[in-house]
Amino acid sequence: MSEKKVDAGQDSLVGTDQDGVQDKIEEVILQDMVDDGSGKSLNVNPLELVKNVKVSLSVELGKATLTVDELTNLKDKSVVKMDKLVDEPIDLLLDGKTVARGKLVAVGDVFGIQVTEIRHR
Repeated sequence: MSEKKVDAGQDSLVGTDQDGVQDKIEEVILQDMVDDGSGKSLNVNPLELVKNVKVSLSVELGKATLTVDELTNLKDKSVVKMDKLVDEPIDLLLDGKTVARGKLVAVGDVFGIQVTEIRHR
């Protein structure tokens, strides 16, 4: 975006950009829109409009509370005990909100979630 200098004249404004090119600047007057119902509607399922948008999911295995002293004393091979049992479902999160629950599985050499419950609003 180029910068413009604007000179106020009697009847109109003239803008000059950084290359010295002048453009006439005119006021735009907008009229109120009136919906008379004659326009076309999208008339599609709202999810069709966003179905290809990618979202990021995260998994929460559990939570732990540590003192600052315990945190600063963590070292290699330290174990932090979480608040969930091993066989308890883990949470699948979208934007920090639980959208599903499931169990942790191995998919080849990476982790996966086998969904066991879908959370509804």
